[in-house]
Amino acid sequence: LGSPPETRILASAPCSHLGLDLVPEDVLWNGRTVSGEPVEDLVRADMVLFDTPSGGAVFSVGSITYTGALPMNDYRNDLSTLTRNVLERFLRR
Repeated sequence: LGSPPETRILASAPCSHLGLDLVPEDVLWNGRTVSGEPVEDLVRADMVLFDTPSGGAVFSVGSITYTGALPMNDYRNDLSTLTRNVLERFLRR
């Protein structure tokens, strides 16, 4: 729904078990979604990366708890490692 086709999903966390709903613009009617995917598959938090035509890049996370999870275990966790790898990639550009 608007992401560039070259967008890479780095990680995805299903969230339908949390009782969350889709935003109204993702639902057509009677539980049918714009993309045609089941609602429970769309309620998730994605972490994505894509390059721009001008040589830049975008790293985006889909969870409000992202920054709160970074310091867990003194920053020795998968999320912090993935984030460090992305930032180091940006610095090498």
